[in-house]
Amino acid sequence: MSELVLGELPRLATRPSRRNLSAYHAAYVALAEALRDGGAPLLTADARFARAARAHGRAEVLLAR
Repeated sequence: MSELVLGELPRLATRPSRRNLSAYHAAYVALAEALRDGGAPLLTADARFARAARAHGRAEVLLAR
């Protein structure tokens, strides 16, 4: 599993500001993408992060209110 996530980090974190994601947040998006087929969404209470993660397009993102 860690190989899947680590394989995605360079792609996501190369230009974090361009995607409105810090490298820290990009790691969570990569994990959610790797676990997507297992039905594990990305859950966050940070609306700005949720918008940026959704714009990335591959992870299911749920916003907790």
